[in-house]
Amino acid sequence: MALQDKTKSWPSCDWPRLLTAFATAVSSHRGRPALLEELWARRTGKTWKALVEFPNRLERLADEVDCLNIADPVFYPPRRCRGLSRTELQRIALDYWQLSAMIRFYAETRRERNAAVLAQTPRIERSEILFYLSILVKSLTGAPHDQEVSELLNAAANALGETIQFDAGSIAQARSRRKKRPKRT
Repeated sequence: MALQDKTKSWPSCDWPRLLTAFATAVSSHRGRPALLEELWARRTGKTWKALVEFPNRLERLADEVDCLNIADPVFYPPRRCRGLSRTELQRIALDYWQLSAMIRFYAETRRERNAAVLAQTPRIERSEILFYLSILVKSLTGAPHDQEVSELLNAAANALGETIQFDAGSIAQARSRRKKRPKRT
């Protein structure tokens, strides 16, 4: 595959990002993790997988708080609370006992939010990725080079430990199906 001079007409194209997007064709996640990392996990300090697991961690923490409260039910106020009234100390003790319930409530709220985000995050259709990859290769080289593209995708799939395999026919079929599809209005 030799690149044509058409790449000069695409100077502002972010090639690494574009090729990474097409590499999702081999992934069983089909672009979902990248989208989740970029939009959902940003600024949380966690990966999207850690956000999905976080409610379970909170549940385990609430279980530990319950165990401590049951094992040592007598409330001992911290030293900084020594000057508080009896009513204020009772309120703090009640807060300690309600802590596990608040953690569980927060975990459930997080779990519902996770489900909503995952339900709304689209998975890119593999045939759509193959279509755009085929169009890109054709525009850059003058021909679709389906055999070479399938070999490249198979090498990427093998390197990533994915079980999917491609052939020139499936890439040509994806291109053909997409061209026949009526335009959305």
